[in-house]
Amino acid sequence: MKKEHNIMETMNLRKLSIKMAAPMVISMLSLALYNLVDSIFVANIGLNALTAISLSYPIQAILIAVSLGTSIGVNSLISRKLGEKDNKKANETAMNGIFLIFISYLIILIFASIFLNQIIHFFTNDKEIVKYALIYLFTCITFSFGLLYQILFEKISEAYGKPSYSMIIQISGAILNLILDPLLIYGWKFIPSMGIKGAAIATVTGQIFGMILGIKLLNKKYINFKFRKIKPNKELIKQIYQVGIPTITSESLSAFVSLVLNKLLISFSVFAVPLWGIYDKVQSLIFMIAYGFNYGMIPIVGYNYGAKNYGRMKSTIKLFILYNEVIMLLGMMLLVFGGNLIFNIYGADAGVIDIGILAFKILGISFVFEGISLVISSVFQATGKGTYSLIIFLFRKIIINIPVIFFLTKYKTIDYVWYTILLSTIIASIISIILYIKERKKII
Repeated sequence: MKKEHNIMETMNLRKLSIKMAAPMVISMLSLALYNLVDSIFVANIGLNALTAISLSYPIQAILIAVSLGTSIGVNSLISRKLGEKDNKKANETAMNGIFLIFISYLIILIFASIFLNQIIHFFTNDKEIVKYALIYLFTCITFSFGLLYQILFEKISEAYGKPSYSMIIQISGAILNLILDPLLIYGWKFIPSMGIKGAAIATVTGQIFGMILGIKLLNKKYINFKFRKIKPNKELIKQIYQVGIPTITSESLSAFVSLVLNKLLISFSVFAVPLWGIYDKVQSLIFMIAYGFNYGMIPIVGYNYGAKNYGRMKSTIKLFILYNEVIMLLGMMLLVFGGNLIFNIYGADAGVIDIGILAFKILGISFVFEGISLVISSVFQATGKGTYSLIIFLFRKIIINIPVIFFLTKYKTIDYVWYTILLSTIIASIISIILYIKERKKII
């Protein structure tokens, strides 16, 4: 095992960054494809079905937030323990992560059984949209254990220097979802047409398959799956959630912001929600590539932080800032110049296109400022300083956006919504740089 982890200290950084990040990028892209594929197929059912999926996505994002936050906390702590050559604590951290995900799943089930119907009705009273959303979400939440554990096993794989395992876990489930979606949504031969419920079944089937594959890949090599011997360790759980809770909070708030934006945007235009839904899918695709690089960076930074190899750590950060900025520039060009193509793929109504072309150009420019703040947030996660990631997120998504957009609803000036989002990303980028400069001497 020691030989495997020496690459964090000795391999050429450019080669190591690609070795760690490339599988993560593929993995994160396949995660984005789950909802993207569902949306494309469901769009053929009708506008109400696409709107229901758009309303469902932020709620699904909360599930991802719970698992992702906990899993990043586990990933960060395992990486640091491996850097300290404490393999026993690294394994114990992984087992505590399994316990925490199980508790999270139970809490999600209880919460959903009580509040799901009220949440959907808060955003719309359209009977067909409510019906579609409840059908889709009931299935996705009931079987969400597949999603929750799949993400955990991916992050554990990354921490142990096995990003290829993470890629296999994620992409296998995504491919299965892609195959099942048209079969279950539209029907084929002896398979009945199930519409939006078919999309949900295809999604959870892919996630459960990824979870099972994760167990097969990690069992005995890195984790001993003897659930009876799981012993919750208060100190390890505390360290996991020092990174995990700020991440869960920021990711959950991101979903909450999307829900609030849907509520506010619908007051501007009936076309605003499907527009935001389409943008959210495209944005997720671009951001998942950036997240893939950043998640590949976290074990490298975390390991070298634990090993006190600060020079290598600084070089890693600079390299990944460069990667992120290139990704975001390409994303900007896609939105600025490819708006019509994207709307054609989704079969968007003329009303969506009318307000969407300018929106995509303004929102695309904001990508350039996102790159550096995303990298710095990941550095804070890797070094156990998750609170700073939360601060950056609050400025990116909430502190400016929500109050200003709420004010704009009184004047029906939807174009200024997009300028508000651009302004908040610029400010968040500046704040992330200030925080990093302030904390650099403490971290390094």
